[in-house]
Amino acid sequence: MRASLNNMNQPKQVGFGRTNMSALSMSAAPRISRNVTMNAVKDNHMDSEMSKTLANGEQFVQTIGDGLDQRVEFLTVQKYSPWHDVDPSTDSPSYINCVIEIVAGTKTKYEVATKEDFNSIAPDVKDGKVRTLEYRGDGDPSKDFKFSGMPHAYGMIPRTFEDPSHKETVPVSVIGESQEEMVEVGGDEDPIDIFVLSDRKIPMGQIKCKVIGVIHFVDDGEIDYKVICVDADFKDIDSINEMGDLKKTSAFSTAEAEIENWLKYYKSVDNDGKRLENAEKKYGKTIANRPTDSKEALKVIEECRAYYDRIVNSKETQEKKEYKKLKWTTPTKAKE
Repeated sequence: MRASLNNMNQPKQVGFGRTNMSALSMSAAPRISRNVTMNAVKDNHMDSEMSKTLANGEQFVQTIGDGLDQRVEFLTVQKYSPWHDVDPSTDSPSYINCVIEIVAGTKTKYEVATKEDFNSIAPDVKDGKVRTLEYRGDGDPSKDFKFSGMPHAYGMIPRTFEDPSHKETVPVSVIGESQEEMVEVGGDEDPIDIFVLSDRKIPMGQIKCKVIGVIHFVDDGEIDYKVICVDADFKDIDSINEMGDLKKTSAFSTAEAEIENWLKYYKSVDNDGKRLENAEKKYGKTIANRPTDSKEALKVIEECRAYYDRIVNSKETQEKKEYKKLKWTTPTKAKE
């Protein structure tokens, strides 16, 4: 078995990150055994040859560097959980590592499979059908956006959990409307959702990003936070610290309005893009009068990491009915 990767210093373990040899995050790829190339995911689907070739635990060799710096490395493919095994922490408190589940401009709704071993990213299924994102941006005639699938890269923050047992009664209103009602809400039993703004197309996989805000979204009576971030590789990243800075950045001048419009109306259409009867009942809501700045976003992340830690570190807590169906550990060996 022989593989080569020119002039790139790759880690010694294939995994799920932008800086390693994951098929979920790389567009250039080495040659693996049997002359099969690791290709990037196209339209959210893993290359079928790669998934057959790189079985969990398989060993292979790659060559890196040139001349005196050339090294032949021996690697083992290791399957792991994007929810449990990706560390969201970085060397800066304003930045986090997250996992992209849905590529901007694509329609298939994917999400991390919290009830399955290894928590792979899987299609979201409702009524026996894969959900697709068909809202086109025309929910408000005065703000006609042109969406073709998810407007921005969308994913989740690893090692976070929106705890259903954490209940609070809060004022809730439809996005952009003033009328409020008091509602008891709890977490939606998922990791925190995240939008990542970028001027490039980010594939599925791990990415580092800068936290700039949060929307206290409420979905069917559950808290479903939407943290807003910017790709750490964006050239003018230092000029964006809060959502208010987006309007001053040409690449993202309409991003906040796009996200709010999307969250308000995306559930008002079916899988064929047809407006539902009584669609207004599906309009997105938020908790009223909550801060949305970066400080609040980091606070939300910290709280949801604490909820996650409390459960993942206690077998007894994991056995409670509200958590029992979820997979809280990564198997030590993949099931055949």
